[in-house]
Amino acid sequence: MPAATGEKGELDATVARVVDEITQLNLLQVSQLVAELKDRLGLPDVAPMAMGAMPAAGGGGAVAGGDAAPAAEEKTIFDVKLTGFDDKAKIKVIKEVRALTGLGLKEAKAAVEASPNVIGTGMAKEEAEAWMAKLKEVGGTVELE
Repeated sequence: MPAATGEKGELDATVARVVDEITQLNLLQVSQLVAELKDRLGLPDVAPMAMGAMPAAGGGGAVAGGDAAPAAEEKTIFDVKLTGFDDKAKIKVIKEVRALTGLGLKEAKAAVEASPNVIGTGMAKEEAEAWMAKLKEVGGTVELE
């Protein structure tokens, strides 16, 4: 029976349940889930694209490997990490995190108080830089990963 389900492309009931539960998480919870899975599974903090690009670069000749290395390091997807905030601007930072992430007040406050932590994941460079500028404007200390 497992072969038949795999051939039809149906998900295992447990996998389907987990996927349903994950899709109900907010952004902060997804970030925490990813961090926990990386920790428990011993996964490196490497973007999936970079992992895929490394073997291709290593498989070519010496010239191709030398040319491909800088391209593998150029990131296109970024995470926004709140590393701290000015104590006088805490409320402004919480409000901005709430506006950017769509989190509730309690979750946004927890995210800010838990800094340093990632508050936005998988973002295009322009969007990540916009978040960074907004958070810095209100007194946050931010970096892109």
